[in-house]
Amino acid sequence: MVTRHPLSEPQSAAGPRSAPEGRSLAGALIDGVPEFAPAYLDLVEACGDDPGQPLVLVELADFIADRLAAVEAETDVLRRAVAVVEACVAGVDQSDSASTPDDEGILEMVAGAFFDSFSPEDRRRLVPWLGPGSRALLETLDAPGTARSDG
Repeated sequence: MVTRHPLSEPQSAAGPRSAPEGRSLAGALIDGVPEFAPAYLDLVEACGDDPGQPLVLVELADFIADRLAAVEAETDVLRRAVAVVEACVAGVDQSDSASTPDDEGILEMVAGAFFDSFSPEDRRRLVPWLGPGSRALLETLDAPGTARSDG
C-alpha cells in the first residue's frame, strides 16, 4: 500500500479530488486527531464541498490555538489550586516528631481528604505540580509500611 504525504492530494484528470483511496490532509487529521473531525465537518458544511488544504490548515490552526489557550488557563487554575494545598502543609514541620495536635490534624486532613482521593495514576500526574511540603507528605503516604500506602 502506498502511503501519501498528508499534504499531497490525489490528482485526477479533472484536478485535485478528495479520494477515499488516498490519504489527504483531512484524512490524516481525522485519523490522527479524531477530536478535529467535528471542526472539519463544520468546515465542509460551510463550504458546501471539500474546503481544500489551505482552509483545513486555517481551521487546524484555530483548533490548536483554542487548545493552547485552554491549557494555559487550566494550568493557571491547577497551579493556584495546588498552591492552596501547599499553603496548608507549608507551616507544618513534618520532620519534627514533637509537632502539635493541630499540625497532625492538618496533615491527616490533607492526606486523607485530598491525597487519598486520587487514583495512583492521578497521583503520578499530580507530583510535578506539588510544592516541597505537599510532595513530602505524599511520599510518606506512599512509603512502604504506612497505613495509607495502598492509595
